Amino acid sequence: MGKLSYDDKVKIYYEKKKGRSRKSIASEYKIQQSNVQYLVRLIDKHGFDILRTTSNKKYDSSEKERIINRILINNESSLSVAIDDYINYYNYDRIKVKLKGLSPVNYRLQSSN
Repeated sequence: MGKLSYDDKVKIYYEKKKGRSRKSIASEYKIQQSNVQYLVRLIDKHGFDILRTTSNKKYDSSEKERIINRILINNESSLSVAIDDYINYYNYDRIKVKLKGLSPVNYRLQSSN
């Protein structure tokens, strides 16, 4: 779904909500039917703001300062900082539809209770 613009994704959502079939929407936008279903469920669960995020993560100033301090003051390598940041994102910030809209750690905590 990366090739679709924000406006296309909004149009797909509203067309599906009006009752149009996944097959006709998928053929018009040249995407798989499962992607239409995934997009609609994602918007239903998280709202349209989920579409505005990009794959390039934008850091706020405090996060940039923390990363720079780890590299310059603590003498950590930029690779280790990047790997730690990715692991933290993968386990705590990443939201999965298969995990009921939770991050992997939150899902494990919920299922253990």
